[in-house]
Amino acid sequence: SELYLSSFKIIRREVVDEIVKYNGPFPYLDGLILRVTNNIGSRVVLHNKRMEGKSNYTFKKLFSLYLNMVLNFSIRPLRIFTLLGGIIFSLGILMSIYFAIVKILYDEVPGWTSIVLIILTFSGFQILFLGLIGEYIGKLYLDQNGKPQWVIKHKILNRAEI
Repeated sequence: SELYLSSFKIIRREVVDEIVKYNGPFPYLDGLILRVTNNIGSRVVLHNKRMEGKSNYTFKKLFSLYLNMVLNFSIRPLRIFTLLGGIIFSLGILMSIYFAIVKILYDEVPGWTSIVLIILTFSGFQILFLGLIGEYIGKLYLDQNGKPQWVIKHKILNRAEI
């Protein structure tokens, strides 16, 4: 099922208790809910057109909210760049091998090829290592962010403690 996030929410008390523990600088309610629980249901809510006035969400505010959602609760962008760097680096290496074989067999490689391959390979290498550095920074961020590894929903006392 597809997750639909809305401004209207019914939240269990134990989830609220975990959400209010967040003291970071950029609270985003849906992100905070998703870091506490994956047990989310949905109900269809009729959204009528606005009768008066207009929304205060400008494009700039919506974009800022989107960036908060993507950058403050996930290290996925860092992982995307690591993967992108690895792909570019691999492509540079594969093209270098291909053109080396063409040079050996046919002695026909244009002069710009070596420059393009060097730039492609080393750019990919740099992006790959920036992504790896980003992974370490992301781990530090997640640690600083205070995301709980688990949430205790119920405590079960054994009979000796009752």
